[in-house]
Amino acid sequence: MIQIFDDHKGDEFFDIGEMISVSTYHLDAEERVPGLKGRAVDWDHWYKSWAAMASGESYLIPTHLKIIAVDGRTAVIPWDRLRDAMFVYETPEDGTLETIHFVVPGEDERMNLPNVMQLNMIYNMELSGEPEYGRVDEANTANPLFSEAKGGMAK
Repeated sequence: MIQIFDDHKGDEFFDIGEMISVSTYHLDAEERVPGLKGRAVDWDHWYKSWAAMASGESYLIPTHLKIIAVDGRTAVIPWDRLRDAMFVYETPEDGTLETIHFVVPGEDERMNLPNVMQLNMIYNMELSGEPEYGRVDEANTANPLFSEAKGGMAK
């Protein structure tokens, strides 16, 4: 299951089939990352489609996306860096995956997280305009992203 948390649009849990059915914009991953094999969904189209269906304040746009992988790695990415982002849901080797692989072409490799279990929309203009990386188990109370809730780091 993939958890989606959004204070303004609601929280949801998706299996991979439900997740990919939200958007009609599917593509070959290689269109954005040469050599990356598999089928993907455009992140921007997925988010806009989901926001239109979600209850709540669909006009608000998040400032950041926090991604949490199954292994505890995290990335907090400013929203404006996600223009070409996508999530891979199927590979030639493995077929349909059990979790998504989030990919941000042309950016720091640490933004590309396999086996994503949680996506948190963040609405906080005070956060850095640069991506931040860490691990859920390394959260500390001095970090403004820390929270006991939702995977160890605030939304």
